[in-house]
Amino acid sequence: MAGLAALVSPRWREAHQGRRASLHRFAAWASTRPGPAPLVLFHASSAGELRQAEPVLRRLRDRHPECRVAVTWFSPSAVPAASELPADVSGYLPYDVPEEVGALLDLLRPVLVVVTKLDVWPELVLGARARGARLALIAATVRPSSGRLHWVARAATRRAYAAFDLVAAASDPEVERLLRLGVRAEAVT
Repeated sequence: MAGLAALVSPRWREAHQGRRASLHRFAAWASTRPGPAPLVLFHASSAGELRQAEPVLRRLRDRHPECRVAVTWFSPSAVPAASELPADVSGYLPYDVPEEVGALLDLLRPVLVVVTKLDVWPELVLGARARGARLALIAATVRPSSGRLHWVARAATRRAYAAFDLVAAASDPEVERLLRLGVRAEAVT
């Protein structure tokens, strides 16, 4: 399906090509990765979400300079914003299928995965959890009209939302909707 969309839309074509090249970029970096330093993976959908993650990423860099930082994104709009972040490596998130996301996680071996806003991909989250990574969702928002609240979407993503160790809700009204998605009450702040 994504391949077909890439034939029609230049934006989808850019994203499709970026996803296909991304694993090679991460593999090249991983082959020269300096030492066993812990790695934190930040993921955001687009430029706006990357900007929301930026203060957290910069604070992590200041407080834990020994950590490596990887950044992934979904939308082509994130490319310019990502280039301004102090990350060791960055690229498109591969398609959320076990083989591709598993390869990314095996290359990077993150100890923590931080997702911004609500760009939760089940294979990324559950694959990271299965490999022992901790999980955080920051600036979490869910519009009252969000399609993610539909029972079909909730059924498909419930386990992923329940896997988060920490969910930083953007505001109090978000909490009830996050709980409906499957987030555990004890994880929410």
